[in-house]
Amino acid sequence: MNIPYFSELSKLADMILYNGRLLYVIPNLGVDIGFGDNTVEQVCNERGVSAPLFLVVCNTYTFDDYSPSGDLLSRINPSDIIGYLRSTHQDYIEKRLPDITGRLMEMVDHCLVENGDMLIKFCDSYRNEVLEHLDYEEKFVFPYLIQYWGETENGKFDMHSYHDNHSDIEAALNDLKSIIIKYLPTECTIEKCREILDRLFMFEYDMRKHAGFEELIINHIGNER
Repeated sequence: MNIPYFSELSKLADMILYNGRLLYVIPNLGVDIGFGDNTVEQVCNERGVSAPLFLVVCNTYTFDDYSPSGDLLSRINPSDIIGYLRSTHQDYIEKRLPDITGRLMEMVDHCLVENGDMLIKFCDSYRNEVLEHLDYEEKFVFPYLIQYWGETENGKFDMHSYHDNHSDIEAALNDLKSIIIKYLPTECTIEKCREILDRLFMFEYDMRKHAGFEELIINHIGNER
């Protein structure tokens, strides 16, 4: 692509060819495949999706140095932000985590008892850390955002706790990946190992970018005050 970041004139198909990981993101924004050569503006208009929100999310997931303007962030409807975040959480809880957990349990069947028990332990630890963090966001981050936008006065948000939650998830994931790599039973093929590790690395990337988007919004609110 000849432009540094995606814009409303970018063709969505080109964006996905540039960053295939966006296929995990756009469904949570209300967009499915089958958009031909249409631009972001055209796709969003057809589907009733916020183009500013779509661009901020897709750019955040693609470019590590991306920093949207305050004007662009101000054009996003707060309810669209909360809707996107909740849709993402639903995807994590109902699809992504069950898929990872199911594949890990398939591996346990081929492990020595002690290695299988260890894998289950670290899998449960990681799953619980993710669910606890998502619950923290639902209870404190979302109310913080909603409170700023004048809909409620409930909930207290602390950035240090927010970062601590993410650190706990990263530590649990690193433990889980290490266990799989070090103690993968010989009965499991390298293909099986790649399948689960690919999903773990992708989920790790997704969670990091998800957090990056939330921090953009939180920092924007802080600057507005």
